[in-house]
Amino acid sequence: MQACSLQLRFNFIQQSWVPDQSVWDLILPSVERWHSLEILVPNETALYTTLAHLEPFEASLLEQLTITHESGIHIYPIEYTPRFRTGSSGRCFHGGAPRLQTLHLEGSYLTSWPPLARLANLHLHNLRRSTRPSWSRLRDLLVSSLVLSRLSIHGDIVSGKRPSNFEIGMPCLRSLRIRGTTALGNRASDLLLAIWAPNLMSLTLFDMVHTDLDPWLSGFQLLQSLTSLTLYWPNFTTVTYAKLFRTMPSVTRLALMDRQPEDFLLFLGRPISGLLDFPWPELADFALYPDNPNHGDIADMINGRAGHASLHRLRVGSGAHFSAVQVLPYDSPPPWPAWPEQL
Repeated sequence: MQACSLQLRFNFIQQSWVPDQSVWDLILPSVERWHSLEILVPNETALYTTLAHLEPFEASLLEQLTITHESGIHIYPIEYTPRFRTGSSGRCFHGGAPRLQTLHLEGSYLTSWPPLARLANLHLHNLRRSTRPSWSRLRDLLVSSLVLSRLSIHGDIVSGKRPSNFEIGMPCLRSLRIRGTTALGNRASDLLLAIWAPNLMSLTLFDMVHTDLDPWLSGFQLLQSLTSLTLYWPNFTTVTYAKLFRTMPSVTRLALMDRQPEDFLLFLGRPISGLLDFPWPELADFALYPDNPNHGDIADMINGRAGHASLHRLRVGSGAHFSAVQVLPYDSPPPWPAWPEQL
């Protein structure tokens, strides 16, 4: 059978909708051939009505599932009616989705899933307060796959206070990205303190201020395995950068998106203590965006590290030239949620 990709889009009038069964009769026989599915809905009723139709089936070839809410439309609370609820547990593909590798949830969280043994990529994006899982339910999802290697978080995704000594063991996690919001606050630290990922290699922090990370960085958690750090538009102090270095001393690849990188460049170019103790002494690849920084600040940083913790590659905008380091072009970063490894 030839593989197919299907996008389901539902439009509502006055927040009420009676599904046309003839449409479902046309769509559902092909479920076993879907490789990707996007469900775009304006409210919770639409979502759970859709799931009620999909629940009995097995999506044997499905590799990617995206559930999002239509932008610009007010998301109403869950509004079950008896005909939507009958026979439905709110589970997506009760028959299973054995090949599902990528799951992207935006706006809503579901409490019941088929086995997710092969899930490798998980995106949790701006979950509404009424649908955010408890810490224990979030852990159930995050540990459901033994091969989950990429986790992307945008905004608050969990309800309640983090229990003391609470741990989410994720031994296969290789890449973690957290994007803040104005209301995120210390939740980023809560998540970083809870997640135990001994093999984490890449960390991306987006739209963070130094107070967001203070509880985590003050805990002196050591991420020895982490070699790649990406900072999107940070609002950090020099003290924050120093704590990041102590927490992840083995970084060899560093990317910074910042319109005022002077403080960070000064931090990189000076020893923290003594003559040889430079931040990230094994740093080999440094990327800086946007492409119009003061080249003098970059030169001072390169010269400051020369002979002690020399860079090998520098990725900046066009027109830059530094004799002591290989200069490579660095284009605009891709829109979120592209992974930093794809830059």
